[in-house]
Amino acid sequence: MDLYLHHQGQQLGPYPLQTVQEMLRQGDASASDLVWGEGMPEWMPLSAFLAQNPSGTAAPASAAPIQPVPPRNPAPSQNSDAFARRLVGVHGVSGLTPENLQLELQRGGKFVFYQYCISILVMTFKRSSGVYFIRGGESTIKPGLGFTILSLVLGWWGIPWGPIWTISTTVTNCTGGKDVTPKVMAALNQGR
Repeated sequence: MDLYLHHQGQQLGPYPLQTVQEMLRQGDASASDLVWGEGMPEWMPLSAFLAQNPSGTAAPASAAPIQPVPPRNPAPSQNSDAFARRLVGVHGVSGLTPENLQLELQRGGKFVFYQYCISILVMTFKRSSGVYFIRGGESTIKPGLGFTILSLVLGWWGIPWGPIWTISTTVTNCTGGKDVTPKVMAALNQGR
């Protein structure tokens, strides 16, 4: 059975099952990557496909054949437009479906924001960035680096809050930002 693989936002294949298994062993594919083959009703995680059909010789018995050419990307759910509207303004979520978001969260993804401060003469302003979605395996420090540098350059000058907030924002950003995943997910689930 030949499989199409959806890996890191790209559709690859078709590949024989043995090639996909070898890609998995070598780290060129992930167990959470989505796969589709002729006769399968929809895209599914590679780990689930292998659990249901370890030999790969035939499609699952309950699967009805679908279109002969696979869709370009895994089919979005019916509420993808509403989902996308609820995530407007969140950095790093473009192209994510609700299903892909759940997979990324299982892989260690999270929603965070960063802090920065700016001092003007004797006044200091402490602010938060927008919300960023950090995918599993990505650095949480890199997106906050600009905010940290801004604080280090422009934050010290106001007394007494300039030095205090510069240090606190630098520590927050260098430890990965403020994790707001539970709040964002609660807001997303409430909007359903």
